[in-house]
Amino acid sequence: NALLILAEHQVKLGHEVHVIPIKGKDELSAQFREFGVVVATDLLKFNALISMVKIRRLLKYQTFEIVHCHLPRAELMGFFGFIFRNIPLIVTRHNSERFFPSRSIFLSICL
Repeated sequence: NALLILAEHQVKLGHEVHVIPIKGKDELSAQFREFGVVVATDLLKFNALISMVKIRRLLKYQTFEIVHCHLPRAELMGFFGFIFRNIPLIVTRHNSERFFPSRSIFLSICL
């Protein structure tokens, strides 16, 4: 919900906002769209590695002024997806969620 409120205000300020959910259920897409946010749910069906590759490919066709990653997995994917692209990367999180909750805690700690 924090991201929903942020996106709503960014649209009200005249910014074009895109949201790309990368995990979980597609629960808030309709609400984002009501505020005028572009939502692309294509990556929900892929694992993290494939999603990072697809994000890098997206940059060939779309330019962004700022990339905002919300929560740990998005932070990791955003970093590797946008590295060397000269695009500011902003990260927010409101908890200390593990990077890969269903995997080894050792992997999450290393990441």
